[in-house]
Amino acid sequence: MIDRPQDTHPRMTTASDPHLPAEVDREGTETELLAIDAESIRVTYPARHKQPARHAVRGVTLRIPPGQRAGLLGPNGSGKSTLFRTICGRLIPDNGHVRLLNRDLDAVGIEAPGSVRGALGVVFQDDSLDPFFSVRDNLLQHARFFGLEPKLAQRRIHEILGQSGLADRRDAPVRTLSQGLARRVDLCRALLHEPEILLLDEPTVGLDPGARRAFHDLLDHLHETRNLTVLMSTHLTDEAARQDRVILMHEGEIVADGSPSELRHEVGHRILAVLSEGGSDPASASWSPEPDQRPSWRYRRGVWARAIDQLSAAEIAQITLPLIETGVAFTVAPATLEDVFLQRTGRSLREAAERETEPPIDDREKTDRSDRTDPGASTA
Repeated sequence: MIDRPQDTHPRMTTASDPHLPAEVDREGTETELLAIDAESIRVTYPARHKQPARHAVRGVTLRIPPGQRAGLLGPNGSGKSTLFRTICGRLIPDNGHVRLLNRDLDAVGIEAPGSVRGALGVVFQDDSLDPFFSVRDNLLQHARFFGLEPKLAQRRIHEILGQSGLADRRDAPVRTLSQGLARRVDLCRALLHEPEILLLDEPTVGLDPGARRAFHDLLDHLHETRNLTVLMSTHLTDEAARQDRVILMHEGEIVADGSPSELRHEVGHRILAVLSEGGSDPASASWSPEPDQRPSWRYRRGVWARAIDQLSAAEIAQITLPLIETGVAFTVAPATLEDVFLQRTGRSLREAAERETEPPIDDREKTDRSDRTDPGASTA
Protein backbone atom coordinates (compact mmCIF):
# COMPACT_ATOMS: atom_id res chain seq x y z
CA MET A 1 0.00 0.00 0.00
CA ILE A 2 1.09 3.58 -0.66
CA ASP A 3 0.62 6.30 1.92
CA ARG A 4 -0.13 9.54 0.13
CA PRO A 5 1.55 12.66 1.52
CA GLN A 6 -0.11 15.84 2.71
CA ASP A 7 0.08 18.68 0.25
CA THR A 8 2.05 20.73 2.78
CA HIS A 9 4.84 18.17 2.99
CA PRO A 10 8.06 18.83 1.00
CA ARG A 11 8.20 17.00 -2.31
CA MET A 12 11.24 15.14 -3.57
CA THR A 13 12.85 16.99 -6.46
CA THR A 14 15.77 16.50 -8.82
CA ALA A 15 17.09 18.38 -11.81
CA SER A 16 16.45 15.54 -14.25
CA ASP A 17 13.46 15.29 -16.55
CA PRO A 18 11.60 12.01 -15.81
CA HIS A 19 10.43 11.76 -19.41
CA LEU A 20 13.98 11.54 -20.79
CA PRO A 21 15.69 8.14 -21.09
CA ALA A 22 17.08 6.95 -17.79
CA GLU A 23 20.72 7.21 -18.92
CA VAL A 24 20.48 10.75 -20.34
CA ASP A 25 20.17 13.99 -18.37
CA ARG A 26 18.62 17.29 -19.49
CA GLU A 27 21.72 18.34 -21.44
CA GLY A 28 21.85 15.03 -23.30
CA THR A 29 24.90 13.79 -21.40
CA GLU A 30 25.06 10.11 -20.58
CA THR A 31 24.99 9.46 -16.83
CA GLU A 32 25.60 6.37 -14.71
CA LEU A 33 22.47 4.28 -14.37
CA LEU A 34 21.58 3.59 -10.75
CA ALA A 35 18.82 1.21 -9.74
CA ILE A 36 18.41 2.98 -6.38
CA ASP A 37 19.65 6.49 -5.63
CA ALA A 38 18.61 7.77 -2.19
CA GLU A 39 20.33 11.03 -1.29
CA SER A 40 20.53 12.82 2.09
CA ILE A 41 17.43 11.10 3.48
CA ARG A 42 16.21 12.42 6.83
CA VAL A 43 13.09 11.20 8.62
CA THR A 44 11.99 12.38 12.06
CA TYR A 45 8.94 11.07 13.86
CA PRO A 46 7.23 13.81 15.89
CA ALA A 47 6.83 13.72 19.67
CA ARG A 48 3.85 11.59 20.61
CA HIS A 49 2.34 10.08 23.76
CA LYS A 50 4.92 11.78 26.03
CA GLN A 51 7.75 10.38 23.89
CA PRO A 52 10.23 12.86 22.42
CA ALA A 53 10.70 13.31 18.69
CA ARG A 54 12.76 10.53 17.18
CA HIS A 55 15.37 10.96 14.43
CA ALA A 56 14.88 7.68 12.60
CA VAL A 57 17.12 8.32 9.56
CA ARG A 58 19.88 10.94 9.75
CA GLY A 59 21.02 12.13 6.33
CA VAL A 60 21.59 8.73 4.70
CA THR A 61 22.83 8.51 1.11
CA LEU A 62 22.62 5.12 -0.60
CA ARG A 63 23.37 4.28 -4.24
CA ILE A 64 22.90 0.78 -5.65
CA PRO A 65 23.78 -0.15 -9.27
CA PRO A 66 21.61 -2.46 -11.38
CA GLY A 67 21.94 -6.17 -10.65
CA GLN A 68 23.51 -5.78 -7.23
CA ARG A 69 22.20 -7.67 -4.21
CA ALA A 70 22.54 -5.54 -1.07
CA GLY A 71 21.59 -6.04 2.55
CA LEU A 72 20.73 -3.43 5.18
CA LEU A 73 21.99 -4.93 8.45
CA GLY A 74 21.24 -3.49 11.86
CA PRO A 75 19.27 -4.03 15.07
CA ASN A 76 15.62 -3.17 15.46
CA GLY A 77 15.33 0.59 15.79
CA SER A 78 18.41 1.36 13.66
CA GLY A 79 16.37 2.98 10.86
CA LYS A 80 16.41 0.12 8.34
CA SER A 81 12.66 -0.15 7.90
CA THR A 82 12.15 3.61 7.78
CA LEU A 83 14.76 3.93 5.03
CA PHE A 84 13.23 0.92 3.26
CA ARG A 85 9.74 2.44 3.31
CA THR A 86 11.12 5.75 2.08
CA ILE A 87 12.80 4.04 -0.87
CA CYS A 88 9.61 2.22 -1.86
CA GLY A 89 7.51 5.38 -1.49
CA ARG A 90 5.46 4.58 1.60
CA LEU A 91 7.04 7.45 3.56
CA ILE A 92 7.99 10.90 2.32
CA PRO A 93 11.26 12.09 3.89
CA ASP A 94 11.65 15.38 5.71
CA ASN A 95 14.71 15.99 3.56
CA GLY A 96 16.37 14.33 0.58
CA HIS A 97 15.05 12.53 -2.47
CA VAL A 98 14.81 9.06 -4.00
CA ARG A 99 15.34 8.10 -7.63
CA LEU A 100 14.84 4.65 -9.14
CA LEU A 101 16.45 3.80 -12.48
CA ASN A 102 17.47 7.48 -12.72
CA ARG A 103 13.86 8.68 -12.49
CA ASP A 104 12.11 10.42 -9.63
CA LEU A 105 10.14 8.27 -7.23
CA ASP A 106 6.84 10.11 -7.53
CA ALA A 107 4.17 10.19 -4.85
CA VAL A 108 1.43 8.80 -7.09
CA GLY A 109 0.26 5.36 -8.16
CA ILE A 110 1.79 3.09 -10.77
CA GLU A 111 -0.72 4.18 -13.40
CA ALA A 112 0.54 7.79 -13.48
CA PRO A 113 2.58 8.92 -16.54
CA GLY A 114 6.30 8.69 -15.88
CA SER A 115 5.88 6.62 -12.70
CA VAL A 116 8.60 4.11 -11.95
CA ARG A 117 6.60 2.21 -9.35
CA GLY A 118 5.95 -0.59 -11.82
CA ALA A 119 9.69 -1.33 -11.70
CA LEU A 120 9.39 -2.17 -7.99
CA GLY A 121 8.52 -5.48 -6.37
CA VAL A 122 8.11 -5.33 -2.59
CA VAL A 123 7.91 -7.96 0.15
CA PHE A 124 6.97 -6.32 3.45
CA GLN A 125 7.65 -7.78 6.87
CA ASP A 126 3.94 -8.01 7.64
CA ASP A 127 1.95 -10.70 5.85
CA SER A 128 -0.43 -9.10 3.35
CA LEU A 129 -1.86 -12.16 1.58
CA ASP A 130 -5.58 -12.87 1.81
CA PRO A 131 -5.71 -16.04 3.95
CA PHE A 132 -9.07 -17.16 2.52
CA PHE A 133 -7.98 -16.83 -1.13
CA SER A 134 -6.07 -19.60 -2.83
CA VAL A 135 -2.45 -19.07 -3.82
CA ARG A 136 -3.49 -18.57 -7.45
CA ASP A 137 -6.28 -16.12 -6.58
CA ASN A 138 -3.89 -14.01 -4.49
CA LEU A 139 -1.55 -13.81 -7.47
CA LEU A 140 -4.39 -13.06 -9.91
CA GLN A 141 -5.52 -10.18 -7.70
CA HIS A 142 -2.00 -8.75 -7.83
CA ALA A 143 -1.86 -9.24 -11.61
CA ARG A 144 -5.10 -7.28 -12.06
CA PHE A 145 -3.72 -4.45 -9.94
CA PHE A 146 -0.77 -4.16 -12.34
CA GLY A 147 -3.02 -4.42 -15.40
CA LEU A 148 -1.72 -7.75 -16.71
CA GLU A 149 -3.84 -9.40 -19.39
CA PRO A 150 -5.54 -12.59 -18.08
CA LYS A 151 -3.66 -14.97 -20.39
CA LEU A 152 -0.32 -13.32 -19.58
CA ALA A 153 -1.12 -13.41 -15.87
CA GLN A 154 -1.98 -17.11 -15.99
CA ARG A 155 1.24 -17.91 -17.84
CA ARG A 156 3.39 -15.97 -15.39
CA ILE A 157 1.65 -17.54 -12.41
CA HIS A 158 2.31 -20.98 -13.84
CA GLU A 159 5.99 -20.12 -14.38
CA ILE A 160 6.69 -18.50 -11.01
CA LEU A 161 4.91 -21.21 -9.03
CA GLY A 162 6.91 -23.83 -10.89
CA GLN A 163 10.19 -22.03 -10.16
CA SER A 164 9.35 -21.67 -6.47
CA GLY A 165 8.19 -25.26 -5.91
CA LEU A 166 4.59 -24.22 -5.27
CA ALA A 167 2.91 -25.64 -8.38
CA ASP A 168 1.10 -28.29 -6.35
CA ARG A 169 -0.19 -25.64 -3.91
CA ARG A 170 -1.77 -23.29 -6.46
CA ASP A 171 -5.33 -24.09 -5.35
CA ALA A 172 -4.59 -24.28 -1.62
CA PRO A 173 -6.02 -21.50 0.59
CA VAL A 174 -3.16 -19.44 1.98
CA ARG A 175 -4.35 -20.09 5.55
CA THR A 176 -3.46 -23.78 5.09
CA LEU A 177 0.19 -23.05 4.20
CA SER A 178 3.12 -23.04 6.59
CA GLN A 179 4.68 -19.66 7.30
CA GLY A 180 7.66 -20.55 5.12
CA LEU A 181 5.48 -21.43 2.12
CA ALA A 182 3.38 -18.30 2.61
CA ARG A 183 6.57 -16.21 2.46
CA ARG A 184 7.42 -17.87 -0.86
CA VAL A 185 3.98 -16.88 -2.17
CA ASP A 186 4.72 -13.30 -1.06
CA LEU A 187 7.95 -13.42 -3.07
CA CYS A 188 6.16 -14.84 -6.12
CA ARG A 189 3.58 -12.07 -5.95
CA ALA A 190 6.25 -9.37 -5.75
CA LEU A 191 7.88 -10.72 -8.93
CA LEU A 192 4.73 -11.44 -10.94
CA HIS A 193 4.81 -8.14 -12.85
CA GLU A 194 8.54 -8.72 -13.61
CA PRO A 195 10.03 -5.73 -11.76
CA GLU A 196 13.65 -4.72 -12.12
CA ILE A 197 14.10 -3.90 -8.42
CA LEU A 198 13.08 -6.16 -5.53
CA LEU A 199 12.80 -4.75 -1.98
CA LEU A 200 12.43 -7.09 1.02
CA ASP A 201 11.91 -5.86 4.59
CA GLU A 202 12.95 -8.52 7.13
CA PRO A 203 11.31 -11.21 4.95
CA THR A 204 12.24 -14.21 7.11
CA VAL A 205 11.11 -12.97 10.53
CA GLY A 206 9.44 -15.84 12.37
CA LEU A 207 10.71 -18.58 10.05
CA ASP A 208 12.61 -21.59 11.33
CA PRO A 209 16.20 -22.11 10.06
CA GLY A 210 15.14 -24.60 7.38
CA ALA A 211 12.43 -22.32 6.01
CA ARG A 212 14.83 -19.36 6.05
CA ARG A 213 17.40 -21.37 4.10
CA ALA A 214 14.80 -22.47 1.53
CA PHE A 215 13.59 -18.87 1.10
CA HIS A 216 17.11 -17.60 0.44
CA ASP A 217 17.92 -20.46 -1.91
CA LEU A 218 14.86 -19.49 -3.95
CA LEU A 219 15.89 -15.82 -3.82
CA ASP A 220 19.39 -16.78 -5.05
CA HIS A 221 17.88 -18.61 -8.02
CA LEU A 222 15.48 -15.81 -8.94
CA HIS A 223 18.19 -13.16 -8.63
CA GLU A 224 20.46 -15.04 -11.00
CA THR A 225 17.81 -15.93 -13.58
CA ARG A 226 16.09 -12.51 -13.64
CA ASN A 227 19.10 -10.21 -13.12
CA LEU A 228 17.26 -8.42 -10.32
CA THR A 229 18.52 -5.58 -8.17
CA VAL A 230 17.79 -6.67 -4.60
CA LEU A 231 17.75 -4.62 -1.39
CA MET A 232 16.90 -6.56 1.77
CA SER A 233 16.78 -5.39 5.37
CA THR A 234 17.69 -7.86 8.13
CA HIS A 235 19.05 -8.07 11.67
CA LEU A 236 20.62 -11.49 11.01
CA THR A 237 24.31 -11.57 10.08
CA ASP A 238 24.11 -14.89 8.22
CA GLU A 239 21.46 -13.46 5.88
CA ALA A 240 23.48 -10.30 5.28
CA ALA A 241 26.60 -12.35 4.54
CA ARG A 242 24.85 -13.91 1.51
CA GLN A 243 24.59 -10.51 -0.21
CA ASP A 244 27.03 -8.88 -2.63
CA ARG A 245 27.15 -5.81 -0.42
CA VAL A 246 26.32 -5.08 3.23
CA ILE A 247 25.27 -1.68 4.60
CA LEU A 248 25.49 -1.57 8.40
CA MET A 249 23.03 0.83 10.07
CA HIS A 250 23.08 2.12 13.63
CA GLU A 251 20.94 4.88 15.17
CA GLY A 252 19.75 6.11 11.79
CA GLU A 253 23.17 6.29 10.13
CA ILE A 254 25.30 4.10 7.88
CA VAL A 255 28.37 3.05 9.87
CA ALA A 256 29.93 0.63 7.34
CA ASP A 257 29.43 -0.25 3.68
CA GLY A 258 31.17 -2.87 1.58
CA SER A 259 31.22 -6.50 0.53
CA PRO A 260 31.04 -9.03 3.39
CA SER A 261 34.67 -10.06 2.83
CA GLU A 262 35.87 -6.43 2.73
CA LEU A 263 34.12 -5.61 5.98
CA ARG A 264 35.36 -8.73 7.73
CA HIS A 265 38.91 -8.00 6.55
CA GLU A 266 38.79 -4.68 8.45
CA VAL A 267 38.72 -6.54 11.78
CA GLY A 268 40.94 -9.45 10.72
CA HIS A 269 40.38 -12.86 9.16
CA ARG A 270 40.78 -14.75 12.44
CA ILE A 271 39.40 -13.72 15.83
CA LEU A 272 40.57 -15.16 19.14
CA ALA A 273 37.77 -15.00 21.71
CA VAL A 274 38.44 -15.86 25.35
CA LEU A 275 35.35 -16.78 27.37
CA SER A 276 35.65 -15.19 30.77
CA GLU A 277 33.07 -15.20 33.54
CA GLY A 278 31.91 -11.66 34.18
CA GLY A 279 29.31 -9.07 33.31
CA SER A 280 29.52 -5.85 31.38
CA ASP A 281 32.43 -4.55 33.50
CA PRO A 282 35.81 -5.98 32.38
CA ALA A 283 37.09 -5.56 35.94
CA SER A 284 34.72 -8.38 36.95
CA ALA A 285 36.11 -10.81 34.36
CA SER A 286 37.79 -13.93 35.68
CA TRP A 287 40.47 -13.66 32.96
CA SER A 288 41.94 -10.53 31.41
CA PRO A 289 44.87 -9.86 29.07
CA GLU A 290 48.01 -8.25 30.42
CA PRO A 291 47.59 -4.46 30.86
CA ASP A 292 50.10 -3.62 28.12
CA GLN A 293 48.20 -5.85 25.67
CA ARG A 294 44.69 -4.57 26.38
CA PRO A 295 44.58 -1.94 23.59
CA SER A 296 44.49 -4.87 21.09
CA TRP A 297 41.53 -6.50 22.83
CA ARG A 298 37.81 -5.72 23.03
CA TYR A 299 35.62 -6.79 25.93
CA ARG A 300 31.88 -7.43 25.69
CA ARG A 301 29.69 -9.41 28.09
CA GLY A 302 32.28 -11.81 29.45
CA VAL A 303 34.25 -12.24 26.22
CA TRP A 304 37.69 -10.79 25.45
CA ALA A 305 38.37 -10.79 21.69
CA ARG A 306 41.11 -9.68 19.30
CA ALA A 307 42.30 -10.26 15.75
CA ILE A 308 45.33 -12.54 15.47
CA ASP A 309 46.15 -12.22 11.76
CA GLN A 310 49.30 -10.23 12.40
CA LEU A 311 50.59 -12.44 15.21
CA SER A 312 53.24 -15.10 14.71
CA ALA A 313 52.64 -18.69 15.76
CA ALA A 314 54.86 -18.10 18.79
CA GLU A 315 52.86 -15.03 19.83
CA ILE A 316 49.57 -16.92 19.49
CA ALA A 317 50.99 -19.78 21.55
CA GLN A 318 52.12 -17.31 24.20
CA ILE A 319 48.47 -16.32 24.64
CA THR A 320 46.74 -19.68 24.22
CA LEU A 321 49.03 -22.11 26.06
CA PRO A 322 48.37 -20.55 29.49
CA LEU A 323 44.65 -20.66 28.69
CA ILE A 324 44.85 -24.38 27.92
CA GLU A 325 46.90 -25.05 31.07
CA THR A 326 44.42 -23.20 33.31
CA GLY A 327 41.30 -24.55 31.59
CA VAL A 328 40.03 -21.19 30.29
CA ALA A 329 37.77 -21.70 27.26
CA PHE A 330 38.60 -19.90 24.00
CA THR A 331 37.77 -20.09 20.31
CA VAL A 332 39.55 -19.14 17.10
CA ALA A 333 37.16 -18.44 14.26
CA PRO A 334 36.78 -16.29 11.13
CA ALA A 335 35.64 -12.71 11.69
CA THR A 336 31.91 -12.11 11.32
CA LEU A 337 29.75 -9.13 10.47
CA GLU A 338 28.86 -9.04 14.18
CA ASP A 339 32.56 -8.33 14.84
CA VAL A 340 32.44 -5.51 12.29
CA PHE A 341 29.37 -3.97 13.93
CA LEU A 342 31.03 -4.22 17.33
CA GLN A 343 34.18 -2.53 16.07
CA ARG A 344 32.29 0.32 14.38
CA THR A 345 29.75 1.02 17.15
CA GLY A 346 31.28 -0.36 20.34
CA ARG A 347 28.18 -2.52 20.83
CA SER A 348 26.97 -5.89 19.68
CA LEU A 349 23.83 -6.09 17.56
CA ARG A 350 21.94 -7.41 20.60
CA GLU A 351 23.23 -4.63 22.87
CA ALA A 352 22.31 -1.99 20.31
CA ALA A 353 18.76 -3.37 20.10
CA GLU A 354 18.43 -3.49 23.89
CA ARG A 355 19.41 0.18 24.18
CA GLU A 356 16.22 1.16 22.37
CA THR A 357 13.91 2.48 25.08
CA GLU A 358 11.20 3.45 22.61
CA PRO A 359 9.17 1.07 20.42
CA PRO A 360 11.08 -0.24 17.37
CA ILE A 361 10.96 1.83 14.20
CA ASP A 362 8.41 -0.51 12.64
CA ASP A 363 5.93 0.15 15.46
CA ARG A 364 6.51 3.88 15.37
CA GLU A 365 5.87 3.87 11.63
CA LYS A 366 2.53 2.15 12.09
CA THR A 367 1.38 4.66 14.72
CA ASP A 368 2.94 7.79 13.27
CA ARG A 369 2.11 7.45 9.58
CA SER A 370 -1.13 9.33 10.26
CA ASP A 371 0.98 12.36 11.17
CA ARG A 372 2.82 12.22 7.86
CA THR A 373 -0.03 11.44 5.48
CA ASP A 374 -3.51 12.57 4.56
CA PRO A 375 -5.99 10.66 6.79
CA GLY A 376 -8.62 10.89 4.11
CA ALA A 377 -6.50 9.54 1.30
CA SER A 378 -7.21 6.11 -0.14
CA THR A 379 -4.50 3.50 -0.50
CA ALA A 380 -3.70 1.26 -3.41
